[in-house]
Amino acid sequence: MNNQRVAIFINGSNLYHNLKRYDIKTNFENIIKRIETKREIVDIFYYTALLDKSIDEKKYKDHKRFLDKIKGIPNFNIVLCNLRKIVLPGGSVDFSIKGMMFI
Repeated sequence: MNNQRVAIFINGSNLYHNLKRYDIKTNFENIIKRIETKREIVDIFYYTALLDKSIDEKKYKDHKRFLDKIKGIPNFNIVLCNLRKIVLPGGSVDFSIKGMMFI
């Protein structure tokens, strides 16, 4: 292994929506193994927000289960941000992720 060290920062929301948009299935462990062949990974930071349980309990539970699984990856840090609900003109709802808290 090369003596280069790297930290990885992942925007969980952007990653999720792009993987979904292009119908890509991935596995974090496989991605990490491919990177580690060239560099030493010292830390991985995954930025996300917990979904609003009152809007969709199933999605909330699925997301929580996913986070619990990836927490077990070595050097993997989940950074929880605040999910802000924004009511747009016309009554539709959008969400914005702000701030952070390490877990």
